[in-house]
Amino acid sequence: MSTETILRALIIALVIVALLVGFALDEKTYK
Repeated sequence: MSTETILRALIIALVIVALLVGFALDEKTYK
């Protein structure tokens, strides 16, 4: 695997985690 591929995978993973955390925080805040 090239470094670029690994970095892209890490960025995608971070975005997914950020979305999940944000969604969880919204659920706690509004309910």
